[in-house]
Amino acid sequence: MRQVLACTEGMNLVRSLRDGLAEHDINVVMASSHRLCLVQAREMQPDGILLSLPENVTDAGRTVAEFRRESGAGMLVIAHTYSETQAIAVLDAGADDYVVHRNNDHELNARVRALLRRSARISGQRSVTIGDLRIDAESRTVRIQNREARLTPLEFRLLSCLAANVGKSLSPGTLLRAVQGYDLDEGDAAHIIKALVWRLRQKIEIDPANPRYILNVRGSGYILERRGPNRRTSSLPAYRQAS
Repeated sequence: MRQVLACTEGMNLVRSLRDGLAEHDINVVMASSHRLCLVQAREMQPDGILLSLPENVTDAGRTVAEFRRESGAGMLVIAHTYSETQAIAVLDAGADDYVVHRNNDHELNARVRALLRRSARISGQRSVTIGDLRIDAESRTVRIQNREARLTPLEFRLLSCLAANVGKSLSPGTLLRAVQGYDLDEGDAAHIIKALVWRLRQKIEIDPANPRYILNVRGSGYILERRGPNRRTSSLPAYRQAS
């Protein structure tokens, strides 16, 4: 049975989650204090973490970062009211999803299930080595030239998706669906994925302005080049080196 750690003081929320997720073979464990949640995240190593932000939280990004240091599990953050600044902070700090809870428990249950499905797909992928780049799905680590590249969960999911389809071009819409679990039209998806690819290249490419691993293909999307930096660019005229 998969385990979800719910870090919240809301018993009604936990009760609803337990009722809705039990039929999907998902067990919800509640921890009501911040300190206990951190201990449980480290000791349980749950499949997913549901973090409900206190209404008076002043630094949501820092709160998420504390949990991310203890666990690499998928993390869904619940806010009482929407804040664009807060949403960006928690996602950049390592959260996988951000949602405002408006008593729509069915949607929240669906988001938790989607989070666990994405995590399961990544954990089931094999390790991949391309040139000096090594992606280890089991430990959720990435190394480039024998140094660790510290990726956020979103960046790791994007790289894992490309690695699972190495040598194959994937559209922005396909990539967004894999890393975030929802659909947008290709134009909107392209803007989100372009920004995410840019951040990822800063961490794994020797020269991010002239990438050798993650390439974009005109009119198609992005590809993880199976031959890495040893490829001959002249033999691949359809590839562009800048996004």
